Amino acid sequence: MSEYIEFKLLDEKGVERNVKMNADDENEVYLWKDKWRGQPMKKPYWRRIAISDALNGYSRIDIATKHYSLHRVCYYAHNPDWNIYDTSHDNYIDHKDRNKENNHISNLRVATNSQNSENRGNAKGYSYCERDKCWRARIRKDGKEYTKWCKTEEEAIAAREKLKEKYHTY
Repeated sequence: MSEYIEFKLLDEKGVERNVKMNADDENEVYLWKDKWRGQPMKKPYWRRIAISDALNGYSRIDIATKHYSLHRVCYYAHNPDWNIYDTSHDNYIDHKDRNKENNHISNLRVATNSQNSENRGNAKGYSYCERDKCWRARIRKDGKEYTKWCKTEEEAIAAREKLKEKYHTY
């Protein structure tokens, strides 16, 4: 039999709602249904919440009309002291393997905006500068830009990797 983690989330009116998640299957989430149109129900029950895809590629769930990213809910279910409502640049949830569909707790970690950006797989990190007629490799770390100028594209690729090893430690 599966083990479930129970916790609370706020709906769109700020009312706490009971939620439970299967500890082994993060795609199995339930909401405690105890009212119908504001009236208490005679037989309350756990209703499975539909998981939908948001436009940004992340899965999400809806509590009434309030949207929650599934990876944030998964992390919160396993770490109730973490503030799911803090959406600042210091409170991202990063997928270690860069797979937006892998919401297993072992694949999630808290990260700053800068750390989350380090883990992007689609950043090329080098380009050709027409004005100077050379290649530029660059990365950003904590608001600073680190640049290396190169004669060939291959040198720029290698320089980008060296910069990444040196500055992207997350």
